[in-house]
Amino acid sequence: MDAATKAIARSPEMYRASWKDRRRVPLKGFSYFLVYFVNGDTVVVTGCFHTSRNPATWKKRGVE
Repeated sequence: MDAATKAIARSPEMYRASWKDRRRVPLKGFSYFLVYFVNGDTVVVTGCFHTSRNPATWKKRGVE
């Protein structure tokens, strides 16, 4: 998880948006990914999800 958060901090737009403005970064060695979005100069991580979960679960997380 540390490697993923450091990669996001260095270059938040490195990972493509997979749904609206939500981006996903895989956690190496695990079947999980972090979901985040960029809000100005701030990166907001909205969750850590298993890759086999229903995408609707992470898509609604953090949506206003």
